[in-house]
Amino acid sequence: MSVKETLNLVEGAWVDALSAHDSKRFLAAHSESVTMYDPTFPQPSKGKKALEVWFNGLLEMFPDYKVQRLWSFGNGEWVCVECVESGTLEGPIHTPGGDVPPTHKSFKSSDCIVCKVEAGKIAEIRLHYDVLGLMAQLGMKP
Repeated sequence: MSVKETLNLVEGAWVDALSAHDSKRFLAAHSESVTMYDPTFPQPSKGKKALEVWFNGLLEMFPDYKVQRLWSFGNGEWVCVECVESGTLEGPIHTPGGDVPPTHKSFKSSDCIVCKVEAGKIAEIRLHYDVLGLMAQLGMKP
């Protein structure tokens, strides 16, 4: 794939499909064995089913969730998208220690999504965002 094609694939999933809450389009862009690194995960999540659970949980927490692309670039099989994510916490946050109730507060955060594309599908995702800043905006304490 060309860099333009990898950019289109990643932006189509992580900006367009995610903002449209289109799980079918979002998941179709990823490999069956996709691995996702998130600063709030103790271990990377593995597999498309785990990604689907994450996607559904995100939209349960933030039913108005949106992603706005600021800029992006790619090099070979790697793509980086800087974006602004926003939403209002209207659903519970499910944690191993129990559910955290919604605060009904909104957030807006500048983030980076770094993806590796293999064989025309997103195979690896590395999310980078300010967890403490997000918690503060949502009225939560660390």
